[in-house]
Amino acid sequence: MKSALNCNQHQSIFVPMTIELAAGVPSIGEGSTFATVADTATGVFTVTLIDGLGRKPVVVAIPETTTGVELFCIVRDRTVSGFVLECTDVAGLLTDPVALNVMIWGSYSADEA
Repeated sequence: MKSALNCNQHQSIFVPMTIELAAGVPSIGEGSTFATVADTATGVFTVTLIDGLGRKPVVVAIPETTTGVELFCIVRDRTVSGFVLECTDVAGLLTDPVALNVMIWGSYSADEA
């Protein structure tokens, strides 16, 4: 008796990315072929994916600082074409970090379970 296994390739992706700031202007180091970044306001960055995904990505962002001030970063407005990062200090004030370490998990397939 013959049997077959059919499976689809979902093209899952994992992209490590670094966003560095020089004089308040962000640029992408690692991951620059995957996305662009714009400084929307102090502590707010819009990341646009060069090739959109099939569904919303999972994004984790960790801010770096040299001042000793603890910073937090939230991810909002995730879409298949990008997301927004907001960095705040412990008082909730929007603050530019020195850099952001970002991890993006996603898929080019819309139907991956």
